[in-house]
Amino acid sequence: MLDNLKIFITVAELKSLTRGAESLGMTIATVSRRLHELEKKLGCELCHRSNKGLTLTNAGQVYYEETASFIHELDIRLYGGRSQPAHVSHSHHPRSIFGTIVLTTSQVRPPERKTK
Repeated sequence: MLDNLKIFITVAELKSLTRGAESLGMTIATVSRRLHELEKKLGCELCHRSNKGLTLTNAGQVYYEETASFIHELDIRLYGGRSQPAHVSHSHHPRSIFGTIVLTTSQVRPPERKTK
């Protein structure tokens, strides 16, 4: 699901499935399918697709605002700001993407060890 979220953020920022697909090195069909999977999992439509581009629905705008900065921060922590494909990690956590993100960031910054 984290991959699908990164795809959503990319196309939302570029306002285009075509440019999003090019940026991610994916086909338009794959990007469209993955967006549909995310929408189905969330139970709401995130964007309107047309030949004039892509616009976010109200739900899509809220979801983007709640997740984009967090995902960008995660990329910086994982990759030092280098651009990475939308294949960060996979988790099949049944409830939330946030379980995935917390697990991933905890691997980046291990807990401090107390010295005696």
